[in-house]
Amino acid sequence: MKERGYVKEEPKKQRQRKWVRYERKHSLSLYHIDWFEDVEDGVQILIIEDDASRFISGYCVFKNATASNSVLALKESIEK
Repeated sequence: MKERGYVKEEPKKQRQRKWVRYERKHSLSLYHIDWFEDVEDGVQILIIEDDASRFISGYCVFKNATASNSVLALKESIEK
């Protein structure tokens, strides 16, 4: 592709970048919420994970992945 002129050299993109992981230092200061789909059962699974400790603080199973279900699950997780 370079021979035909479709691609140009970009030296700035060739430098190796420093990899920095975004992570909190203290527990309970940031949560990750991920939705997964169980195709066999037709349900959505929500997992709530503490960023600093990587502890699974809660999970819920719903029929639909919605914002209101996310808020509900997060509130239940915090209360526990």
